[in-house]
Amino acid sequence: MVNGDWHFLYSTIEWSGCNQEYPAVHAIPVVSCYGQSDGGYGDGVGTPHGTGLSATIDHSKFIYNTQDGLDLGHIDTGGPYTLSITNSIAYSNSGGTFKIGGNFGTAVITNNVAIGDCDRMAYPINGAPSTYNANLADFCRASDAFPFDFRQNSNFTIANNTIVTYAPTIFDISCWDAPGVQGANGNGCGGATLNFHDNIVVGYDNPATYPWAVSRADPEPGTSRKQPRAVASPARS
Repeated sequence: MVNGDWHFLYSTIEWSGCNQEYPAVHAIPVVSCYGQSDGGYGDGVGTPHGTGLSATIDHSKFIYNTQDGLDLGHIDTGGPYTLSITNSIAYSNSGGTFKIGGNFGTAVITNNVAIGDCDRMAYPINGAPSTYNANLADFCRASDAFPFDFRQNSNFTIANNTIVTYAPTIFDISCWDAPGVQGANGNGCGGATLNFHDNIVVGYDNPATYPWAVSRADPEPGTSRKQPRAVASPARS
């Protein structure tokens, strides 16, 4: 899709990457879930390379997905496009909350709640079968909660949001037009503007996620993400 226009209003995407229980006997009939390292795919919304679209998202939820909640990070064809995310919420996804790529000339992200509790699906959830997470291993796979990219002369407004997370990085910001970036023009991000105001941002520590920081590294031959390698970790204060 190129030059598309996507409107996602008053909608919910949940449990992407999971198989439905049949017959349904639990309140949350999700019998098994899989992430990328387990042969599955679990973005609530994903955008493969070659995608080009503008997006309007309002009063929507992205919850309990085995990868990112909303991944608009690979809109790399055509553009620049426009983006609006308002009055929406993302939580309990194993990756990031709202992931914004660089091919938006204008982005308005206001009045949202982003909770980066990326290891929530490592634990039981009331109403779901006890087996739902037996195959999951990609907890906290993104290492960030709210990443976004600029491009030349882009204009972003991020205002009146509440963002809470224990991810190592809250805002992961980069330049989509930097030299060497796939699809970039190589001219840098001169003229880009970020209007960031009236947001509540809370970061806190969660020692339970320390093993995931090791397992996110690419496994060496003969090792598995479920069996983290022994590597030196920086001291934590």
